[in-house]
Amino acid sequence: MAKIEIVLADRDKIYLEHMARYFMEKAKQCEIATFSSKQSLLQFLSSHGPIDILLIEPGLICEELETFPIAAKIILTVAEEEYADYECVKKYQKTEDLLQEILLKYAKITGKLDAIKGKKRTKTVAFYSPVGGSGKTTLALYTAAACVAAGYQTFYLNLERVDSTTSILGKTNGTMSDVFLSLKTKGSDTGIRILESRGEEPYTKFHYICAPDSISEYSEVTKEDFEYLIKALVELNEYDVLILDFSSEFHQEKVDLLENCDVIFAPIQADEFSIQRMKMLYHENTLHKKYNSLLSKIQLIDNKEDVSGVNPLLLRSGLLDECPLAAVITMSPAYMNQSNLLRSAEFQRQMFEPLVACIQGGNHG
Repeated sequence: MAKIEIVLADRDKIYLEHMARYFMEKAKQCEIATFSSKQSLLQFLSSHGPIDILLIEPGLICEELETFPIAAKIILTVAEEEYADYECVKKYQKTEDLLQEILLKYAKITGKLDAIKGKKRTKTVAFYSPVGGSGKTTLALYTAAACVAAGYQTFYLNLERVDSTTSILGKTNGTMSDVFLSLKTKGSDTGIRILESRGEEPYTKFHYICAPDSISEYSEVTKEDFEYLIKALVELNEYDVLILDFSSEFHQEKVDLLENCDVIFAPIQADEFSIQRMKMLYHENTLHKKYNSLLSKIQLIDNKEDVSGVNPLLLRSGLLDECPLAAVITMSPAYMNQSNLLRSAEFQRQMFEPLVACIQGGNHG
């Protein structure tokens, strides 16, 4: 990838020095030139070729800048202001966030998604169970927290039509409504919208996006749209782990999405009804062999058991002969308090380490 040329113009020489040092250490994909006066800036631009990004304080803006080939012009502001032909970013914020915002705006203006891509290979992990009320979402959230604690950059994406995390997760910069809108173009804008809309869970530090403004929007989103959304997240190369939280319906569109995942965790509360629902899935495959790829990725989670271990009913059922058991998760009072659910994630982390180990060992599709 070619270097991104950034010209930074600001009369604060201490600020210039700080920014230049940060870019040299942390932003290897960028080359930066700094200027503290209008005269030196114009002299450089007049003798230089096209510039990718001009990052400038308002006091140094002049009409002569309009004559130079600059892909993205961005103003460093200290107040809520708007300038014609310029994007704006807040000058005084965490430098890491400032860089990300600058590159996002550059990618949005130019359509060059490479500017914001990382270098990670993303493993896609699904939480799915044909049994409703199995604790799937709680386990998915805690697993996302455990992945971050293990050093993995993690994104949690709830794909339930009725998002059950609304009372647990806070607001994000945007919502899934913004992402759904971008899906209709099938362009690089989807990846940019994801990065613009995401938020960070304050206690556990995984990333996520809030539910759409209305559940009726799901009626306009096709299976192909969801496939493109997941692909866009993976191709950002920013996350080690993408955790997908699915609803419990079982149909061909759901199967197609699940088959593209690297690991599928299927939580089950070991009662006769739940066990029978899982066994029906495996029995269906003996008739048609159509779910081989899907079922080979499933690992059970024995959820809400006591400390004595695997439920005897599950052991006697024969289901574990069909499907490996990834972990036994014991009952915790923390699961009952949704408003404080993720505050307790650190205390539950050890219990979820077997799931992190499964993700580490899972193969990319």
